[in-house]
Amino acid sequence: MNTTNIILDKLRALLFTQRFAVLATTGSGEPHASLVAFVVMPELKEMVFATARDTRKFANLREQPVAAMLVDDRGNRAADVQDAMAVTALGAVTELAGAARTAAVRQFLDKHPELAGFLAAPTTSVCGLMVARYQVVDQFQRVTVLEMEQG
Repeated sequence: MNTTNIILDKLRALLFTQRFAVLATTGSGEPHASLVAFVVMPELKEMVFATARDTRKFANLREQPVAAMLVDDRGNRAADVQDAMAVTALGAVTELAGAARTAAVRQFLDKHPELAGFLAAPTTSVCGLMVARYQVVDQFQRVTVLEMEQG
């Protein structure tokens, strides 16, 4: 197995098991970070999250529809220096509608059934981060960048 396939396997394992990520947005010249529940779509090209439309992150995304999403597996242990993996997904964000929203919500609820009421609220936006690239950091300083082809 080549190095890219090994990294992709680790990436899948991380993204399919972790439930939360930190979403970073920028608006009005100031960065903002938020903890969000997320799901990655099976082909790894899109990460989905939900947010109320009256949040700062949603306002930022309307102003600048790009974001970074950080997912990691740290356990707050000293060994995490060597053992933890962190992935940053970078890309454009769109509010999902129609069939795309329905498919995303189905995947999202498989992972986060406790958020069904939140997703059903008319004030909730379901957003997709179309991943342009993943920056994968493991073994403390090993950085791998994976470019994702959209289409």
